[in-house]
Order: sequence, then structure tokens, then C-alpha cells
Amino acid sequence: MKPNIEDTDIIIRRVSNGWIVFAGSEYEEGCFATTVYEDDETEWGEQEALMHLFREHFDAYTQSKKQGGIKLEVREKGYAYEEDNEQSFTSEE
Repeated sequence: MKPNIEDTDIIIRRVSNGWIVFAGSEYEEGCFATTVYEDDETEWGEQEALMHLFREHFDAYTQSKKQGGIKLEVREKGYAYEEDNEQSFTSEE
């Protein structure tokens, strides 16, 4: 079954070297704009490319200086490790 794709839809596809976004063109009805977000050759390149994609296509939902929203950031350590550090820090106070 082929999906019915509307002009307002955003399709995100993971490829070997980044992300591709297909979104309805704001300039021409019935056409889709294609944007590529290529991974950098860094440790966090894949995550940073995805964050860039979200900021450009879903900016209304992300946190800004004067508006709450989704906060996007790359963290070096997992949340379990961060929680352990917070507990040990509060127990020392």
C-alpha cells in the first residue's frame, strides 16, 4: 500500500552518511523540496546532523530565548551516569 503524501507532510529518511528530508515546497504546489543533512566526521556528527534537521523543520517546537519548547543537545554521558553524579553530589552537601 502506497501512502498518501500531502504537501504539508515531512518525511525523514536515514541514509548511510546523514539524513534526507522531503517536505512540501512552499514555492510550488504539488512539489517536494529535498534537503540533505550530512553527518560530520566527528564523534557526534550523526546526532548533530539530526539536531540541525529538527531545528530547521520543527523550529516552532524547540526552545528559544523567549519561548519554552523541546531542548536539543548532545551529551557526552548517558543519563544513568549523570543521575549517579547528581545523587553523590547532593549527598555530599
